[in-house]
Amino acid sequence: MSMTERIYRLLRDVRDSYRSGADYLWFCRWIP
Repeated sequence: MSMTERIYRLLRDVRDSYRSGADYLWFCRWIP
């Protein structure tokens, strides 16, 4: 695996986990 591919995959994982966390916070805000 090249270095660029490794970095790209890492950024994609971070972005997916951040998006799921943001969705969770948004859901909690609307469900008190």
